[in-house]
Amino acid sequence: MPAKRKRSELSQLAAELAKRKTNNKTAPGTWPLRKCPSVVDNFSRLSDDIIVCHILSRLSLREAVTTSVLSRRWRNLWTESIGSKLIFSYPATHDYDSRLRLRQPILEKGISRILEVVKPTFDELTIRFSFNSTTGSSYQAVDRWVQIALENKVTRLHLDFSSLTSPKIYTFPAIHKISAINEIHNLRDVCLKSINVSGEVIDWMLSNCPSLERLAVWESRFLHKIRVCTESSKLKSLEFVDCYYQRIQISSPNLICLRYSSGFEECLQLDYVPLLSQLYIGSLYSRSFLRNGARLFINYISQLKRLKLDINSYTAKFSVDYLLEFPKLIKLEQLEVKVVPDRWSSHPYLWLIMLIKAAPSLQKFSIELNRVEVYPDEDYYHENLLNIIREVRHPSLKFIEMLKFSGGYSEMELGQHLLSISPLLEQLVVSGFYRTSKKTPRALYDSVEENRMQAQKFNKWLPPTAKLVIL
Repeated sequence: MPAKRKRSELSQLAAELAKRKTNNKTAPGTWPLRKCPSVVDNFSRLSDDIIVCHILSRLSLREAVTTSVLSRRWRNLWTESIGSKLIFSYPATHDYDSRLRLRQPILEKGISRILEVVKPTFDELTIRFSFNSTTGSSYQAVDRWVQIALENKVTRLHLDFSSLTSPKIYTFPAIHKISAINEIHNLRDVCLKSINVSGEVIDWMLSNCPSLERLAVWESRFLHKIRVCTESSKLKSLEFVDCYYQRIQISSPNLICLRYSSGFEECLQLDYVPLLSQLYIGSLYSRSFLRNGARLFINYISQLKRLKLDINSYTAKFSVDYLLEFPKLIKLEQLEVKVVPDRWSSHPYLWLIMLIKAAPSLQKFSIELNRVEVYPDEDYYHENLLNIIREVRHPSLKFIEMLKFSGGYSEMELGQHLLSISPLLEQLVVSGFYRTSKKTPRALYDSVEENRMQAQKFNKWLPPTAKLVIL
């Protein structure tokens, strides 16, 4: 009996299992699906404003673009999170240029697609891109970037196409390609680096952009003559850095800041700049400024409030005699000097002390040093001149900053002279220690500590009211 009962129970159980199997619509060999409790998708309930303002706006451009694959709803939401500023930054580095042949076409297409999608939304465009025609850079694609920016009524256009390997650089579109664009009245800030810009394009911008406040052209290789004449313009800042322009003539009544660096010594002509107060000079033109500043800036040198020089110290040393007749910088309050390393002889900073003496209202002086060797010689003339200058005290210098300090003999001598002529000094800042070529971390640490110990020696020359800050 028990055996028959077990058989009947087993047959009933098999029948029930067979019945359940026929009722469940599952594939053979799979488990039947269980009913799950209802799940509420709170993420999908968020409004577009919350997603854009609190999620996408906190992501980088690359991360925001990748969210377009989540769903149809997210496909174009990222375009609303960009705001008014659109920045593409792929600067030229050694690591980037080594893989340029693979990455550049992809980056170029990506920038083009994004600009086509978001062109109605931004008014400031910045692109840092290593332009290299030998690895596939397309002039047509970059021309399209410029066209989209100008048609979109941008107020700020910055293009930096610096490359470490390309012998050719990009040329800004000619007049006949962009003259038909009438939507450039809002353009206020234009910076073009490593781009050939013709004189006709500069004239076109100045005449068609009444709101233009800053124009910067770097490393243009066109041998043109430039004439900046803007009688009613709002132009306040003008930069021509390492360009090949043969002659630049400037007449701008509202110009405040001028930055100029060129291999041509006497090609800058200032006709009318009554408000000029900030001047940045570099390359070979620094020598012309020290030697012929009275003639080149005869009407405006006395009104400068800020002066920055990027100069070769060996060249400046031979400008000492010219500085004896250098005009007074009556209103100069801030002086910045970047010294290019070169072979120095004794008293390499005599010209600098003389320049500081020519600015009686100077309050802040900053110098970026570079480590070089000093070759002493018997220079009795400059020795006597230095002794005479050291007797005169500066009436207003309160802040001195020494960058890339290495603790060398000439740098210690410069610091001692600066402290001796600055009785009203309030603070001396020594920072940016020069890193030696030693590779081991311990050697680098020892070098930095040695430089710090050298900087501590300035304490014995400090005026009573001054404070030494070592960063």
